[in-house]
Amino acid sequence: MERENWQPGGRRGELTGRQRFEQGWRISVYTMIGNIILGIIKLAIGIFSGSTAMIADSVHTMSDIVSTLGVMASMAIAKKPADSNHPYGHEKAETVMAKILAIILIVIGVITALPSYRVIAEQSYNTPASAALYAAILSIVVKEAMYRITLRVGRRINSTALEADAWHHRSDAISSVAALIGIIGARLGVPVLDPIAAMVVSGLIVWVGVGIYIKSINQLMDISARPEDLDKIRAIVAGVKGVEGINKIKSRVHGPYYYVDIEVCVRPDITVYQGHEIAHGIKDRVEAEMERVKYVMVHVNPWDGPNVDGG
Repeated sequence: MERENWQPGGRRGELTGRQRFEQGWRISVYTMIGNIILGIIKLAIGIFSGSTAMIADSVHTMSDIVSTLGVMASMAIAKKPADSNHPYGHEKAETVMAKILAIILIVIGVITALPSYRVIAEQSYNTPASAALYAAILSIVVKEAMYRITLRVGRRINSTALEADAWHHRSDAISSVAALIGIIGARLGVPVLDPIAAMVVSGLIVWVGVGIYIKSINQLMDISARPEDLDKIRAIVAGVKGVEGINKIKSRVHGPYYYVDIEVCVRPDITVYQGHEIAHGIKDRVEAEMERVKYVMVHVNPWDGPNVDGG
């Protein structure tokens, strides 16, 4: 059996490594420029209108600039080919960056809560100017659009870091909603709502950061592929001629890809070459039909009965 020369992203309908990088890089540049402009507007209006909620929200937006720069750096590293020191490639750079971004989010959330706590403790309330309302509404619209576009690209290219960045945008949109409610409340005669809204914004930032941190830790600890993907792999393997049973299927997430280890049973009376051909067929079919699978390792065992499927 002649094997094709294959690289991740080389199958029909799947993005190549270069295409993944270009799409991720492009959306990151666009959102970073948008965040710079939006962050400056929100910070200026927050200061001049006296809204602690808007100031906290602007800090959140500024943090998105840092996170996007991190995403761009991780994508540049992840696209490097495998080398002697990293024989499995560099795709986990995106997962490492997602973990770093999560820590940054958590720290920023705690820091932005402190001024609001001080305002409440000292009861030094301000009534924000109307400009803060318009800034909050603008932020909600722009950040929700950034979230939807970035998440769509992140899922298309299977980028953990880019998906994390998308949730940064969504958390910013949600925090702007909280800021808007607080500003409206303060202008209606309940000024304490503005710093309370700022505290809510800070809590949302921390909550999102914790969620991203847990997801990145799971990937760094070689979490398994999704159950539905394992079911597809099992069905593919079972359909390969010569496979009498499946002993085990193990997988681990490696950046945007999966590495898969498979143990199957074949008849004990076939030759080594025939067993090798069956294993080769499994490897080729799984890698060809499952877009996220980067590499398959197949181990062949002798078949000793009908009840061997422990996969």
